[in-house]
Amino acid sequence: RMRMRMRVMMGRWRRWGRRALAAHVVAVAVASALVVVVEASSVGVAFANASVTMLDASTGAMSAVTSAAHDAYAYYGFDLASVASDVDVVLDVMDGDADLYVLPPCVDATAACNAPSDVAWRWQSVHGAGSDEVFISRDDINATTDVGHGKTFRVAVHAWSRHGATFKIRAFEVPASRALAAPQKTALDALFDKCCADASTTCKKNWREYRTNGTDPCHAPDVRCSVSGEIIELDLSGEAMVCELRAADFVAFGSSLERLNLRHNSNVKLPGENSTFGVLGALTSLKSIDVSFTSLAVARALDDLCAGAPASLIEITAMATNIQGAVPACVLAMPNLQTINVARNYLNGTLPDLPRATPMRYVSLGMQYTTPAITGSIPSSYASSPTLEFLFLNNLALNGSIPDSFANSRLRELSLKANELTGVIPSSLAAAPYLLSIDLSGNNLSGEVPTGLYDNPNRTYVDLSSNALTKLSVTSAHANPGASLEYLNAAYNDIDERGVPETLTTLSGLKVLLLFKNRLHGPMLNAATTPVWDLRYFDASFNEFSGDVPDATHFGNIFAGGSGWWGDNALELSRNAFTNAPEWLEDYANVMNVRVGFMNNPIACPLPTSLIRRDFLAINCDFGENQGSPASNGAELYIEDDSSPEVSSKNGRSPLNGGVIAIVMVLIALGMSSGVGVGILMYRKRANRRAMAFRPFQGVEMSSGY
Repeated sequence: RMRMRMRVMMGRWRRWGRRALAAHVVAVAVASALVVVVEASSVGVAFANASVTMLDASTGAMSAVTSAAHDAYAYYGFDLASVASDVDVVLDVMDGDADLYVLPPCVDATAACNAPSDVAWRWQSVHGAGSDEVFISRDDINATTDVGHGKTFRVAVHAWSRHGATFKIRAFEVPASRALAAPQKTALDALFDKCCADASTTCKKNWREYRTNGTDPCHAPDVRCSVSGEIIELDLSGEAMVCELRAADFVAFGSSLERLNLRHNSNVKLPGENSTFGVLGALTSLKSIDVSFTSLAVARALDDLCAGAPASLIEITAMATNIQGAVPACVLAMPNLQTINVARNYLNGTLPDLPRATPMRYVSLGMQYTTPAITGSIPSSYASSPTLEFLFLNNLALNGSIPDSFANSRLRELSLKANELTGVIPSSLAAAPYLLSIDLSGNNLSGEVPTGLYDNPNRTYVDLSSNALTKLSVTSAHANPGASLEYLNAAYNDIDERGVPETLTTLSGLKVLLLFKNRLHGPMLNAATTPVWDLRYFDASFNEFSGDVPDATHFGNIFAGGSGWWGDNALELSRNAFTNAPEWLEDYANVMNVRVGFMNNPIACPLPTSLIRRDFLAINCDFGENQGSPASNGAELYIEDDSSPEVSSKNGRSPLNGGVIAIVMVLIALGMSSGVGVGILMYRKRANRRAMAFRPFQGVEMSSGY
């Protein structure tokens, strides 16, 4: 979740990355933007041919215990008699993890309604560890939703943990009469008066409005209340609060508050008071806390968490909060802790073992700002953990080899990028059955890529760039190799093979392939065989490929045009040993959003006239005369010195001599009309875009959620 979270991001924050970063990449990073579907009125409960269990919102009765497999959905529905009440949809997760998505009644009575999911929802849960909740305000549904019998709100429970989830669910109307208990209302008023004292600030604008119009906090969108009128969830994130928050400010909420979000309040100070975050001392029932991008009053270590945090704590997110020191073993051994995200702090020392009995599912310790950051080897307990699903140890100073103990791993995302790891990639890592995203880039790994690392059908994202790997080709044991793989980066290695490894051409889902800066040689592809890949972006520059470039049918959907999370479609083959210009490119000159780089190959001059002055194409001849490199936008040519007749003639136009430049300067100096001046300057600028010296071509960059 904020998985793959991907850095250009695959558009897709994987769930736990979103939990860790609350805003990723994912995603990437891995991967897909949420599409919020808003529909207005309807009849019936038949949506997406799903089996639907109806919930009674008037009584709030709990459903039966249900189990769902990993990535499976269970569907529910409920009706409202009127819009006079808010609605709480509460998911009680008994084992594993699951998320909630809710859609209002749908419009079309003649067809099945859309089923809610992680890509179709109007309301969604926070995606925190443990139980989840969706609060639907009467203000949100009153103006847009026709309610009544048979007009069914659609609910989906998405089981997310590797072994699935077991849960109960209920929906219940929150009556207008529900009111926050007096002691907590007094404490909440005091909290906002303390942190939002300046009336001119935007701090808690909604809160000010609710207080002005007399709405009780239990009906405010950032507060969740229990049936007894006590706050169980308080979201104060991104409110520009200015204050120091101490344990005394939260005493009134201590027995009820389960989830506290203070994220993105850079002017909030959190003194220690016998714990890393002093407020924990007052919150005895807390399950989840997010204090990312706030500030500890002074730099403190994590050690105090072990004694100062409540045993109920399931989730700690504290990125960029000025935590320092080593990672204490006692934190990883907290009895109920499932998520710890303390990336972007000042941690150092070595990694403690991960206790086998821990319920830990998400660990993010990456990108520490100390020098050196966390060092030493990776304990094998992280690879063999029976519960760990997300591990981000990127941008540290870890060394030694990757442990070869992933055989029974439940890991779904792994990032070890930008460390000092050596040795070969272990075969057990390649065989790990559930891994979706693997990032081993920026290390000193060597040898061959093991079978299964990228061709396992479960993989979606693999980055092996900037290592010393020598062989990429594998013999896949899978009937449908790489069926889900969209991104593979093996650039900046020492791969010395003939042609593009044939296995890569069988990866049916592959969209981005980066192979630049290797020693690949010979014919690039077998012209007699058409690959099945779905390429949109292919960079094989700075290799030693020779022979002819096969036609567009060999490059997936690059020449269909378009763009996506990878940017514009692109084919980059500059700085190889191709001797013939691919004249078939002329057929695609009018396709939108396609860029081709073919600079500095040993192509004899003159170039075919069909390829001259094609805006989508960067190409030159007489390899070695102009030591450019492919352009960042790949669509046009950038000149360094167009005054040379030799250079100009190879560009197919007359040189711009010093006289033209002098005229331009005189016109500017004499203050000629802006139209004439701009016109000449635009002519010069356009000329500068038609040359043969390129800026560096920027490959697609992606990353996971940390």
